[in-house]
Formats: sequence, structure tokens, C-alpha cells
Amino acid sequence: MKKQILVAGICLMALFSCAAKDANRPADTTHRVSLSPEKALIRLPVESTEFFAVYTLSPKTTGLVMEIIDNPAPTRADSIFSAIAEKEHLHPFAVTPCTTCTIADSSGPFLLMKNPALEKAIRQQWAGVFYLYGTTGMRKITYQEVFYALDECITNLIICTIRPEDTAGIGQPLLAASRPLPLSYDSSYTTIDQRIRQQQARQPGDYSHMDTVAARTFARLDSFYFTYTDNFTIPDLQNAQRFRFPSRAVFKSHLPDSLHLYWSNSLDLFGIPCD
Repeated sequence: MKKQILVAGICLMALFSCAAKDANRPADTTHRVSLSPEKALIRLPVESTEFFAVYTLSPKTTGLVMEIIDNPAPTRADSIFSAIAEKEHLHPFAVTPCTTCTIADSSGPFLLMKNPALEKAIRQQWAGVFYLYGTTGMRKITYQEVFYALDECITNLIICTIRPEDTAGIGQPLLAASRPLPLSYDSSYTTIDQRIRQQQARQPGDYSHMDTVAARTFARLDSFYFTYTDNFTIPDLQNAQRFRFPSRAVFKSHLPDSLHLYWSNSLDLFGIPCD
């Protein structure tokens, strides 16, 4: 349906060498310990957590965002939406108009719609309780309503809305997670921010010149760094100076000088498919 916006980031691979055993030396089995698969493979908390970007999409709506992508690899949200969209005629240019769809919010760049069948399907997959992380802290929340937005130019979305009071005390809301994570909110991430920006500069995208807001790290856990690129202004498609590509990302540090883009999400408010 729409292509994803590339979030600047570089996957740098590090090559590790391991010493081979002496073929002529018999293996020492005296103290051999058999590890179960669970104990042999240690998974950090981040690696068993589902993440959702959180954006303020209009003066009325802030929420968890699931981007509708379809190709090349449909997500769980894509599959749910496709099934409901076919039955309920959710697409704007459907031959048979949707009789159960209503406008939920038209005060921002997205025409946010509501459909009971889609909301029911989303709630069956995601019960509603999430952990919301902001620039300064975390809160346990429950999302309120389910909206969707379809546009031929800008990003297509499913939005699980949150209340303004859900963001109290955590700064600007940035992302939500399926479980609580003991993130560290350090006073400065200058070194890691410089590394991220250096990597972005080495691989600029076709539209990277349009936004001047730099990526910024707001928290970390073990070797994972949580970042955002945003100026937190309400998107205004009529404003030529608007911020066009807000994003959220998690980077993993493998070596002191190596970063891997572990997870990311971004919005296209410019309209790349229609450029």
C-alpha cells in the first residue's frame, strides 16, 4: 500500500574469530554441563518486547501507531487491517462505501476514521495495557479507542489513542512497550548521539535535507539505546517549514564503535509516494 520511510541508521557487522580445538586432543568431558536451549541463549529484556511508536497526530489525538505497510512483509496489524478492510469496505475509493465508518478526528493532517469491526479485531490481538515511555519517565497505561487513517501520499496508520493525563510526569511521549523495562535516563548521551549522527551523515537519504532536527537518545538499557527525531509540533501539511519525518528508534551497540538499528518507526508527512 505504501512504502516505509527509511529511518537513517547503519547496520555495521563485526567479525568475530574463534579458536579451533586441537583435533588431536581428546575432549575433556569430566565437567561437561548440558545447557537447556533457554539457558544457552540469553535474551535481554528488550529482545522479547514489542514496541510501538507514539506520536501526537493532532490537537486532539495522541496514540500508539501501527503503520499499515502491506509490502514487502505484512505485519500482524497489516493482516488484521486487510481482512477487515475487505469486509467493511474501509478503503476511501471502495466501490461499496463503508456504512459503519465514522470520522473521529479531522483536526490534523490525517483524516482519522473509526470502524467497530477494526477496533474489535485490534483489541483481540492487543488487550490494551502498555507501558508508555517518554523523554523523562514511564507510566503504565490502557489505550482508549482505535482509529485508522488512509491516504495515497502520507503514511497509513492504525492508532490506539491515549488520554492526555496518561502522559503526565513522563515528558513528551515517545514509544510504548508490551512490558515494563528498567530504562536508565542518564543526563547526557552526547557520545552515542554523535555516533548515530555520523552514521546518518555517511548514508543520507533522498529526503534527508528536508529536516534539520537531529536524532537524540533519551534512555538506555544494557547495550540498547532509545532515540527519537522530533520537534513535537503538531503536523501541519500547509506549512512549508513543517517537520516532515518524525521517528522513533532503538539502536544496539555491539562494539564501542558499532551500532545496529534494532527497531524503528517513522512517519511520512511529506508525501514521498506522491512526490
